[in-house]
Amino acid sequence: MALADWIKVTRVQTAAVTMLALWGGHITVAPLTIRSTLYLGLLGLLVHIWGFTMNEVEDASYDEQHSNKSSHPISIGKISGVKANMLAWGSLVAFSLIHIIDSPLIFELNIINLYESESYALLMLTGGYLYNKKSKEQWYSPAYLSVWAFSLVMLGAYHAGLPNTATVILALVLSIQIFVQVAEGDMKDIQGPENTFIEKLGVKYQDSLYIPSRSIYIIKIIKYVEGMLLLILASYAIINLNSYILMSVWLFIICAVIAIAAFAVFMLTSTLWLNDNFDRNQIKKLASVHEITSIIFIGTCLMPYNLIGGILVALAPPTWYVLVNKMLYANPLSPDI
Repeated sequence: MALADWIKVTRVQTAAVTMLALWGGHITVAPLTIRSTLYLGLLGLLVHIWGFTMNEVEDASYDEQHSNKSSHPISIGKISGVKANMLAWGSLVAFSLIHIIDSPLIFELNIINLYESESYALLMLTGGYLYNKKSKEQWYSPAYLSVWAFSLVMLGAYHAGLPNTATVILALVLSIQIFVQVAEGDMKDIQGPENTFIEKLGVKYQDSLYIPSRSIYIIKIIKYVEGMLLLILASYAIINLNSYILMSVWLFIICAVIAIAAFAVFMLTSTLWLNDNFDRNQIKKLASVHEITSIIFIGTCLMPYNLIGGILVALAPPTWYVLVNKMLYANPLSPDI
């Protein structure tokens, strides 16, 4: 059985984004080490395989009718749904055993930290499970993935010590980011029976074209809130560096990068939402550009906390995403998922 089919089922191309949440949470408390980077990367990979493989299993019949089946090996019978389910839940068992048994030994978590850490692990798994079960029925289901993202960041922080204000800000940023990303992703499936948040905003699909709605400005407002939180996150670290020169340099760099990238992304999304109509592939490409840019924002704003860790967050997920998509789909920015 082709390895590429299993990679498509597990959606490994976005696994580094899941790792990003754990790495970022750790960085807000303490710099990443080689050990913590690899350990949290493994946890992120396992929980990613569980969540996204479960999603493929749950959505198999929907994908058979409403998606490009070549990107969904379960829906065309290339991979057994039973085997995929076994992989998903086996990954969850592995994640749970490693996190519960090894975390206290490796990171010397005390009993209070361990209890709180396991509580966030349970909350994260609950959010992922509910999204996979309800995403086609409940228009507010992206909120479940926001819970998933928030909990992952908190979980990463507990492996470095105790979460702080910066941890919560980053957790909120990633919660917003994944909510908007899922909403944008729903655009490509709006022609199906799925009950989506984007439809609640008034976007319609008619005669193979998308009819935008002015209420989509809600998405833009949410994104501006995310951008402000990122600036606060960066400033919070810079002020604590106790160097006015260094603080000024960092503020200039971060503001410049965010301003330039934000302008580019919002110009693209303005074209998407407010001009007449766009097709499915264009929506996917713009959503991918948006996601990559947001990740670079986040990594840049984490650099004052941990330079190497921030660079890892900024570059590793986009690079991995582009390379795997190019290998699987021959198009680095628009995988048909």
